[in-house]
Amino acid sequence: MSMVLKIFKAMLGEKLRIIRKSRGLSLRDLSRRTGIDEPHLAKIEGGKVDIRMSTFVKIMHKLGGIHGPTWSYLMVDAEKTLANTLLRGGEHDNRN
Repeated sequence: MSMVLKIFKAMLGEKLRIIRKSRGLSLRDLSRRTGIDEPHLAKIEGGKVDIRMSTFVKIMHKLGGIHGPTWSYLMVDAEKTLANTLLRGGEHDNRN
């Protein structure tokens, strides 16, 4: 798995966890609302699994939607973080 994908999954999972907790929801609460089992949600938040788009959309709808502040918060710094990761990788490759 590429470093970019690992970083993105970890960042996405952490932000989903922050959003969930800011809504006062436990993993069990979100599991009940989404129908996604708790262990799988924990793996998503931990960046341990690839998340399917349908699963992501289901979680986002239950956390506040895919538009507006929740979506904006989720994507803040994502592009910059990924660009910096790619740049560092490119710099490393150029030194070889």
